[in-house]
This record gives sequence, structure tokens and C-alpha cells, in this order.
Amino acid sequence: MPSEDNPCNDQCAADVAAYFLTLPEAPMDTDSDGITDDLDNCLNTPSSAPVNAEGCAASQLTGNVGNAEGGGAMIWKAQCSFCHGNFANDPDARVKAIDPNNLVKPAEEGLALADYIAVFMPSEDNPCNDQCAADVAAYFLTLEEPASGGDVTKGSELYDGKCMGCHGAERTGGAVDYPVTGSLINSKYSNVDTLIAKIASMSRFGATTTDAEAADIAAFLYTD
Repeated sequence: MPSEDNPCNDQCAADVAAYFLTLPEAPMDTDSDGITDDLDNCLNTPSSAPVNAEGCAASQLTGNVGNAEGGGAMIWKAQCSFCHGNFANDPDARVKAIDPNNLVKPAEEGLALADYIAVFMPSEDNPCNDQCAADVAAYFLTLEEPASGGDVTKGSELYDGKCMGCHGAERTGGAVDYPVTGSLINSKYSNVDTLIAKIASMSRFGATTTDAEAADIAAFLYTD
């Protein structure tokens, strides 16, 4: 070392050897995610999953199901429901209805649901990575198909608490000029599941509504 033209013999070689033995080992990157172990907060990252600056994939973060004011529920309403609907297997989904019990695409890509969302959804211009993907995945897994039947009495009580402020005590319009009388509802929503999905989507205005509650409110709205 280093070459015939520039040799390092005798004392030079001894000095280089002594210094070389003091060099620290190169930091390891056990899971090959581009973040060395000394800086990686999430070891064993799934292969092919994108990671944040701390070395964590979306599937390694704790998702927040949330509600109308934050978390996965709010993100779903704002960024996902337009294409995929408001509940599992929504027939009114504009692009593709999806089912939490049949995760075909993530399985095909070999990715956990949150990581699939981080890679493929919703678009390059409006990405949903890291915590966003974890939150959406957590909310998505709670989606169910709405029950077609509902309780009119419970629906009346729920309407008073969640809907009356905007639609009025007599259902003829309140803070918004949008009447929801029985005759109008029956003429506009022949499919109860469509109405339930519409009611569930109203959570974006601040009143979180479960699918079961939406079914009860729908049953009440069909009455005169």
C-alpha cells in the first residue's frame, strides 16, 4: 500500500495500521430502509415500504381513527370518500367500492394496508404518507356495510341532536335551506343505503354519525 510509486513501508505502514484499528465500525442499516440503525426508530421495516425521516413505515405507526374534527375519519371524508364512497362496498363509489374484509390490492403488492395507501393513494399532487396513511388505514378498517333497517324512535332523537340545527324542527329547513320532509326524502332516495351514506357523509359538518345511527335517522326521515 498504496502503490509502487507511492509506497508506505516500515514506520508509515505501522502508523497507518495503528490508526486504522481505531476507526469506528460503519453504522448498520439492518432493515435496509436507508436509515441507519443508530437513527432508526422503527427497525425491521417491511421491504418496499416507504419510511419517514425516523425510519418508520406507515404500518409501524399507531393510526388514529378520529372523527369529523381530525384523524382518519376526517381525512377519509376529505380525500377518499369521493372515489371510494362512505361505507364498505358503497354502490355509489365513483371509482371503486372497497371492502375492509377483502384487501386484494395490498395483498397483490405485498404491502400492509397503511403502506399501500402511502405508496398508491391518493395522488402525487395530494399524497397521504406516514401518519396520514396510518390514520386512514385505521379508519378504513372500521367501515361496514350499513344496515338497511333502522329504529324510527332512535332516529327521531338523533335528528333532534344532530340534524335539527341545519334542517329545522319541522324538517322544512333551518340554518340551511334544505328541507328533509318525508315526501321529499321518499321521492329522492328510493334506495335506503344511498340515504344512509348521505347522512353518514354529513359528519364533515361537525356531527359524527355512525352507520347504525345513520340507519336510524334514515328510518325517521322516511316518515311524514
